[in-house]
Amino acid sequence: MERKTEMKAMQHCYREDVDGLRAIAVILVILAHFKAPFFEGGFIGVDVFFVISGFVISKLILTQRSNETFSLTSFYIKRVKRLAPALLVMVYLTLIVFGFILSPLDLIKSIEGSLWISAYLANFFHWLNYGGYFSESASSAPFLHTWSLAIEEQFYLLWPLLFLALHREGSHKLLLVVVSLFVAISAFVSELSLNFTFGASYYLLPTRAFELGIGCIVGIVGPRVLRNRLLADFVSLGSLTGLFVFAVVYDETTRFPGLNALYVCILTAIFISQYNNKSLGYRLLCLPIFQSIGKMSYSIYLWHWPVITWVNYRYENVGLYLVSTATVLTLLLGYLSWRFVENSVRHNKKISNTLSISLFIIAPLIFSIALYQLSIISNGFPQRFSERVEILESSRVIKSNELRGKCHSALKSYNSLPREDCLIGDKDGEKRGLLIGDSHANHLVGFIDVLGKKANISTTDYTLDQCVPLFGLQWGTSYSRAQACKMRNELAEEYIIEHKPDVVYMGGSWPNFGSESILIDGVIIDDVDTKYQYFKQKLHDTLNSILQHSSKVVLFKDTAFYSQIKPSCPIKKAMYSLSTTCEIPYLENEMMADIFNEISAKFSTQELEIIDTKEFYCNGEFCNLAIENTLVYIDEDHITYEASKLFGTLYLKSNSR
Repeated sequence: MERKTEMKAMQHCYREDVDGLRAIAVILVILAHFKAPFFEGGFIGVDVFFVISGFVISKLILTQRSNETFSLTSFYIKRVKRLAPALLVMVYLTLIVFGFILSPLDLIKSIEGSLWISAYLANFFHWLNYGGYFSESASSAPFLHTWSLAIEEQFYLLWPLLFLALHREGSHKLLLVVVSLFVAISAFVSELSLNFTFGASYYLLPTRAFELGIGCIVGIVGPRVLRNRLLADFVSLGSLTGLFVFAVVYDETTRFPGLNALYVCILTAIFISQYNNKSLGYRLLCLPIFQSIGKMSYSIYLWHWPVITWVNYRYENVGLYLVSTATVLTLLLGYLSWRFVENSVRHNKKISNTLSISLFIIAPLIFSIALYQLSIISNGFPQRFSERVEILESSRVIKSNELRGKCHSALKSYNSLPREDCLIGDKDGEKRGLLIGDSHANHLVGFIDVLGKKANISTTDYTLDQCVPLFGLQWGTSYSRAQACKMRNELAEEYIIEHKPDVVYMGGSWPNFGSESILIDGVIIDDVDTKYQYFKQKLHDTLNSILQHSSKVVLFKDTAFYSQIKPSCPIKKAMYSLSTTCEIPYLENEMMADIFNEISAKFSTQELEIIDTKEFYCNGEFCNLAIENTLVYIDEDHITYEASKLFGTLYLKSNSR
């Protein structure tokens, strides 16, 4: 009887067009992740999924509550049976397959990821360990996409409790008011946090909750049938068209989630809440192709990223053939998962509550912990490859930004002060130094450490993400970021005035003619000549200001940057015995080259020294990604700590002749 009542509740909540919308969502995600032309913004498919989840779950709880059949225990168990089996099968099969191709460190990291997945905390793991889908490190993270599943799992845990606490029979007002308030706060925090951090805003529930909340509101209020066919056609097709427009217009540079995600969620909510089963949009999404993909969308989503990761990790050049093969494989694996895992477990009454908890929660946790410990003890099973692989990988273990804790700060900590424990070089040296700049200054700490130990200089690392070290400059992709950077540099200037360091080291991700991060009075400078002259003047003024209190400034040119060849190329070459040439073109930043030339002429060599680390791994036309057994880059534009130290040693040798 309970089973029949539950099925009726599910049928009451079911809408064919919503299954079709799931198909649109997963198609957009796949297009984006397979780097299909014009669909870089297809990642909005995840946001569509969030709204759908909020809608379906809220409608289900509301219906079961009205029928007096809702059980919190039953709800949680059914969510576990719905999500966990296919997820766990994907995770452990992926680990088996990837065990043949992942480097030792990448294998350890992936196994650690499986542990966090088992604990339903994958979003925290990926926030702490990886960037977004567009970063180079994403190509070694087969479970990166599980962050969104973790958010849904956390939502499923919390939402029923809030629902039960606030819902009153016959009235949804209190529940709607509280949820609406949460949506507003979450959207505001999501947008605001983008000014200081990408990772937390992208991966965590508080800054994504508004997307699920919008779906909850639609589920609580209930969809409205539009009687006017013309209006229904306009609303359904208009909202779908809007989603495709966002998928085309958005890209990796779009501020996201924040308000840009809110627009996507509103369009999704409009489609769900205002409908007519005779409308063009409804009938379009009820086509068999969309219905089939929609029903399999969860499994397709589960498998698409491991397949993409395999292709990107194993092959340096990914062409149409590989993309086509990966697409077919994704759909095949998605179908098999849906047919033989999802459907087999989801409605299997023989799997009791106790067995569900044992199989899908306790056992995976125990197994993942044991597997992770084994991978640590065995150092990632390095015997799978040549000894050179392990040696190369060891050069990227230590990360400059993590070496001394809070010495290198995220932008949100722009007002932090220099710390006494953030010293590099000769910590007891007679001379004092200060390192300022962004992460492109911080990745030089190995270099400066070597120099300091030779010259008896104790240098304070005082670097900040996304902030070039020019006094009085507004620098950032938004006004708030620019103000944070400006205030940080004011603190650096005050420190120099007070402590009078003997030498100040400056480094940064310097701008080029196309940069859109230089502001005047809060407005981004577009004019190339104005940008050039303004930045040159600010650099000149900063050097003058520093030299009034310090004896010398050492200015570092930026590293070579080229995104078409992965920094891990030397490791892959050693792993798979490839004939690949692991080099990137030497591309000079013409704007900064001209500025450095003009600036250097205005100061003596005793006052200003300009160092170009590219001299140590570039030959004029190409730059090597490894020097003997030392990996040069840790990502597309940051050098490894070991390479930084090596460059310091090579610099001392070149200057001792």
